Amino acid sequence: MAKFEDDFLNLVDSMFNLTDEQHKEIIQAYKGSLDNIQILIAKIFMQYAVDGKLTLADLNKYNRLVSIEQQIKEEIKNLGGIETKHFNTILTEVYKQTYYQTAFTLDTITQAVIDFALLKPEFVKEVVAFNWSGVPFSERIWGKNDALVKALRTELTQGIIQGDSVDKMARRIRKQFNTSVYNSQRLMRTESARVISSAQEKIYQESGVVQELIYTATLDNKTSEICRSHDGKRWKIDDDTRPKIPAHPNCRSCWIPAVKNYQPKVRKDNETKKIIKYKNYKDWSKSKGIK
Repeated sequence: MAKFEDDFLNLVDSMFNLTDEQHKEIIQAYKGSLDNIQILIAKIFMQYAVDGKLTLADLNKYNRLVSIEQQIKEEIKNLGGIETKHFNTILTEVYKQTYYQTAFTLDTITQAVIDFALLKPEFVKEVVAFNWSGVPFSERIWGKNDALVKALRTELTQGIIQGDSVDKMARRIRKQFNTSVYNSQRLMRTESARVISSAQEKIYQESGVVQELIYTATLDNKTSEICRSHDGKRWKIDDDTRPKIPAHPNCRSCWIPAVKNYQPKVRKDNETKKIIKYKNYKDWSKSKGIK
């Protein structure tokens, strides 16, 4: 039983690694959109710049600025469609793999016969699309990308007013894309935490051998206050008052199943990457001098 917690934590880590790897395709889509918009900006300079500068007066003639903004909006709209499609694909795969791998791990460790059902596509689809935070992830994607359009419009206008060169304008555009990529990665990890937790809780309920769940945060100084406060605490599996995971954006916590008489003995110190004698976050932080 010494490897019990370690096996489940490794499983969760492997799912986050899968998420990060698959998200690279979304990052490539962002790079493609960035390239297209930078090419558009370069063409604008070639056509309308005088002495390397653009003016709003020239671009407003014949609604040129409106046309440029519309092309940017269409590019980001296409990006949003790609992003939403990839999110659905990634989260569906993460849910299914987590469910079946958790069942296998639980069965191997407890040597109990876990009677679990095969997942139905419509059920997985419903879980993936579930609105856990007040706004479904698909709406968050479109909201994030609407914000990107507005930011690009502002940068374009400000750059023209300030007489920016084409290179400086490109840097403005790139900065906004980098922010949006970061927000996409954060959303992906948060939604992954949700489907991982959902899949594991489902198999824990179905197993018949899991009686309690242990809230398990990450032992490093990046862990949130709420996850620190819950770390190591136990709840009955059917307790409706137990906290939800994810607890916040970018949450890295998970539930470790506690079968009869189980007491965790070791866990990973994420600062040193070493396996240590079990401590909850409060005791671990005291030993490290972390406040």
